[in-house]
Amino acid sequence: MSLSQLSKKLQILYLKMESFCAYRERTKWEVRQKLKDENLTSEEIEAIIKNLVLEDFINESRFVYTYINSKFKVNGWGKLKIFYKIKEFHLEDIKITEDLFLIDKDEYENELEVALIKKKETLSHKISKSILYNKLYLHAFSKGYEPNLIIQKLKILLKS
Repeated sequence: MSLSQLSKKLQILYLKMESFCAYRERTKWEVRQKLKDENLTSEEIEAIIKNLVLEDFINESRFVYTYINSKFKVNGWGKLKIFYKIKEFHLEDIKITEDLFLIDKDEYENELEVALIKKKETLSHKISKSILYNKLYLHAFSKGYEPNLIIQKLKILLKS
């Protein structure tokens, strides 16, 4: 169903959803949730979503790529946290895992090292090595880094 075939009310809602999607990347699920508040039938909601996809206002592959990059580069999140947070948008696992593998391994490990060093500098130098280890581990784990990678980096960082 093209935009001209939609009722006047649906055309107005479609234009609102265009703005909603143009503001930042959105998923079909987000748009569907927003449209549910408008008391539309599921057929009307799907017609609007279909047109938004056809006009490239909704592109879930682009959303996944953008979300992963921004959460990694801006927020410093690890792959685990990114994966579980992006699942809240009701996307297929395959789309998510494919783009997670695109994160450069060296850049990823370097980001973890930087996070650990910054956290270490904020902690008191009078705490024991085991407490320091635990605090750094929990910090990196809360940011979503993999336990085995955290342990590997902590062994190197706390050798000195």
